Order: sequence, then structure tokens, then C-alpha cells
Amino acid sequence: KMWPSLQHGLSTVLGKGYTKSVSRAWRRLYSYICLQMKIGMDNPDLIVDIYDDLSES
Repeated sequence: KMWPSLQHGLSTVLGKGYTKSVSRAWRRLYSYICLQMKIGMDNPDLIVDIYDDLSES
């Protein structure tokens, strides 16, 4: 699993700035990315418009 390596790298780079709340935020982001990758692997024909959420209102 990649999380321990990512966590170690973040801790090394951020030092004292790598607080518990920062760790939780990164873990949530990492989990979200993993979930989206799994959805993509399970549905290879799924068409996703990555610009849907980026359009200006």
C-alpha cells in the first residue's frame, strides 16, 4: 500500500507542519483518489468530464 510511503514523505517534507489534522486531510484526499481510481478500473468505459466542476457560473 502506498499510504505509509506517502505519509512518510509528507512528514519528512513538512516537518512540524505535518500535524494530525494535516495528516487526516491528506489521508482523506488519498482515500478519495483511490476510490476514484477503483471506480475507473471497475468501469473502463465510463466517460467522465473532468471540466464539469471547473466551469464558471
